[in-house]
Amino acid sequence: SLVIRVMERLKQEGIKVIYFSLQPFGTTGVTLDNWYGSLLTEIDTQLELPTTALSFWDTQRQQNLTPTYCWGEVVRQIILGHCSQPIVFFLDEIGIVQKLPAFTDDFLLSLREFYNSRTTYPDFRRLTFCLIGTATPASLIKDRHLPPFNVGQRIVLADFTETEVTSSLVDGLQHKATAALTLLQRVWHWTNGHPYLTQKLCEAVAND
Repeated sequence: SLVIRVMERLKQEGIKVIYFSLQPFGTTGVTLDNWYGSLLTEIDTQLELPTTALSFWDTQRQQNLTPTYCWGEVVRQIILGHCSQPIVFFLDEIGIVQKLPAFTDDFLLSLREFYNSRTTYPDFRRLTFCLIGTATPASLIKDRHLPPFNVGQRIVLADFTETEVTSSLVDGLQHKATAALTLLQRVWHWTNGHPYLTQKLCEAVAND
């Protein structure tokens, strides 16, 4: 629910949003080409581009260029070249890359290169990747001889404290103040501040 709210807010600010979960890509029988093929097909589904990312990729690959280089050219020439507004990619279930072959290291390093290229290619300043999941940045790169994935900002989401629950959700219960506080304390007792469960249980209480 947090991702959806952030995406909606970004859209209201005129920012192009692309969301996809890596879970449908699977973890068995995944090759380098069908990994990028799935990624680019999803991009084509969500972006209306004069030239599809997948067809451009195929043309680039026929020139015997490396897959990672072709992916970078798709981003630079096709996505940034045809979208003038800022773009945010949401990659959900990022921890799945830990179960995939080593080629995902190159993919992650390409995101690092996009970030570093902001100084030489200003268009890359319009591009942001948000990686969502439980994996830590240090655990995403499998080959320890490669530079770590240490760009960007890590956002740790903590559970609600009892104070946060009672101060921010009390009005939503629409009960008298004393009763609402008692109910919220009991909700927190059961959920221990888990954000989603706390809000769902509060919603159930408010509707009953």
